Amino acid sequence: HAEQPVFGMMPRWANGWGVQTQYELEDTADERSQLLHIEGVYTWARWIRVTYKIPFIVHGRRTGATEAERGLGTPVLALPLKKYFNHDGLSGSWSLTPHVFLPLEMTDLGHSDEFAGLSASYAHETYRDAVDVGSAVHAVEGGDLEGHLTASYGRKVYFGETFGIGRVR
Repeated sequence: HAEQPVFGMMPRWANGWGVQTQYELEDTADERSQLLHIEGVYTWARWIRVTYKIPFIVHGRRTGATEAERGLGTPVLALPLKKYFNHDGLSGSWSLTPHVFLPLEMTDLGHSDEFAGLSASYAHETYRDAVDVGSAVHAVEGGDLEGHLTASYGRKVYFGETFGIGRVR
C-alpha cells in the first residue's frame, strides 16, 4: 500500500502516458483469488500526473464458499506529485501522493475498506543500486486510520557493456 498506487516507473515528459497490466495470485487461509490489475498514467508536466488502478477479480473463492466470484474490485485514483533530483552518479525523487478509493466494487473479494489516503516516498538509483522507501496513511470504514510502511533495495546486474537485467528485488 505504501508504494505509489500504480506505476513504479512513470513518464517524465509532458503529455506522456502509459498503460500496463499486472497479474496477482493471492492464496491465504481465507481466500484464493486471481486478479488482473489495469493501471494507467497521464503526465501533464514532469512533476504532476494522474494515475489509476482498476482490479478485476478473474476468479476468487473464499474458504468454505460453494461458488467462485468474479467482477470489479475497488479502483484507485491518485495524483502523484514528484520532486526530482540529479547528482553526480545519483538520481531520484521525493513524492507526495494523495489517492482515493472509488466504491464501485462488484464483489466482496474485491472490496476495500479504505476511502482515501496519502503516501510519501523517496527513491534513488545509482549505476548499481536502487532504493525505495515509502509510508502511507489511509482512512478506513468506521473512521479509523491505517498506516503502512515499505522499503525495497535492488542491485543491478550487468553482463558486459550493453546487456543487464535491471533491478533484482
